Amino acid sequence: MLRVAAVLLGIVAMASTVSAAPAGRISAQLRTKAFGVTASRPWTATISIRNGRRPFAGRASLIATGPLGKRVFAARRTRSVGRFRARVVFPGGGRWMLRVRAGRRTVSLASLDVRGAGARISRPYGFEIAEDHGDLIVPDLDGTSFYEVNLRTLARTVVGHGFDHPLFLNFGPGGFLYVGDATRIHRFEPDGSKTTIAGNGTRGRSGDGGRATAAQLGGPGDFAFDAAGNLYIAEYDNGVRVVTPEGVIETLAGVGREGYSGDGGPARAAAFAAPHGLDVLPDGTVLVADSHNGVIRRIDGTTRIVTTVASGFNAPVCIEARLDGSFYVADASLDHIVRVAADGSRTNLGRGLRVPSSVGVDRSGNVYVSEFEGRSIRRIDGRTGRMTRVVG
Repeated sequence: MLRVAAVLLGIVAMASTVSAAPAGRISAQLRTKAFGVTASRPWTATISIRNGRRPFAGRASLIATGPLGKRVFAARRTRSVGRFRARVVFPGGGRWMLRVRAGRRTVSLASLDVRGAGARISRPYGFEIAEDHGDLIVPDLDGTSFYEVNLRTLARTVVGHGFDHPLFLNFGPGGFLYVGDATRIHRFEPDGSKTTIAGNGTRGRSGDGGRATAAQLGGPGDFAFDAAGNLYIAEYDNGVRVVTPEGVIETLAGVGREGYSGDGGPARAAAFAAPHGLDVLPDGTVLVADSHNGVIRRIDGTTRIVTTVASGFNAPVCIEARLDGSFYVADASLDHIVRVAADGSRTNLGRGLRVPSSVGVDRSGNVYVSEFEGRSIRRIDGRTGRMTRVVG
């Protein structure tokens, strides 16, 4: 009897030792290709889960955490031991972190860049920030349309189509959206039609003093409006034109040939070199990205005297001016954006950009950049400096 009791006690002791033994380390591996995952479309994730050296055989789930919060998806076992499948539908695009919950333990799995739902934008270019709606309005340089991109879900919707070569967008008088399209600038109407504001469809510099719609434009680049409704156009053919609210066009700056001269005098008598971009302050002061000269020039809103306010760039192609006197420059030869403060000091923002071509800043100080070679738009967080892709 004593011998039986001893055996029983031994069995209980062994059972206690087994149950108290620590479980193996949980590990998980994604077996499914994660390229081209798109929001709102089902994606099946196949996952291998191991408990130490053994395949995991318990219950599992997939946890996705991203711009729209956390989502949990059931993971079902397959016929292969230790393999699970989860049907995943991401509610929006952006960077999503995946984790696996196996039993009571959670481990990291992968990080995914999820595309926003909707039409594909081949090469985003001179976008506009529509802050009242929380969107970007983006032209496709390789297509004939422009799109609305929801910055929360990254979903893309066609807004306007039927253009020849949409390059730049800007909001203007009356809250209308204006489109720089090849050799013309149009106002986009609420019914989807377009009204030409400047340009007759051929490239050149003729038409000063007459109707802007009958004039040639010299390779129009970026454009902007002042508070009075005057439209300013950077022209690759070495100058800047202005269209009055009455529709009359004049040359504001440039002598018609490439060069770098005239600082301290009238902008109309100064030489510029293929300016690609400009921005305008409410008082009509114009900041010009004088691209081939590698400088930023300022045309006074009252005197129309031109000066150079920043130099040392290689290929400045876009500029975003702020009311505090600072401005942001996209230089196509750099892999970052340059912020020039009112006192002239400089800060580099972002790294690894592939030919930045357009730049914009929202009210919160977040910087948006389109990349010509990268075929995308990235956002640089104004507080942390972290860079994420929002289009592309």
